[in-house]
Amino acid sequence: GLYNDLDITGTETVHEIELKIRKAGEGQICPRDKRLGTAYVDVAPDPLAGVANLMLSYTWGYTLDKIKSSLARYCDLKGRLYNETCVWICCFCVNQHRVHEAKENKQTVSTEQFREVFQCRVRQAGKVV
Repeated sequence: GLYNDLDITGTETVHEIELKIRKAGEGQICPRDKRLGTAYVDVAPDPLAGVANLMLSYTWGYTLDKIKSSLARYCDLKGRLYNETCVWICCFCVNQHRVHEAKENKQTVSTEQFREVFQCRVRQAGKVV
């Protein structure tokens, strides 16, 4: 699973594992822009990965355990099967190599660009939790 793949315990915050997320996609070609370095979702060894039917709203200050337990609780409350719930989580689905490159080049993403990308993801997922 994710914890073994990234060699994490779950007590780390998303911010603390960002480098591990990026390293997982190093040396791989991104299927979207055909450049070196891809998003974690593109290399994740998850046989249950699929098209997202939920989008998670969270902060990078949350621990992975907190995110995991919150999603499990949501599924339990809503009667959703875990293996049929695919969640779009930006830290794993957005190519962090491109985010890092933009930061290094002192580029910013405009509010409009950010809104367009996330609006598209919300529409595709259908629900935000």
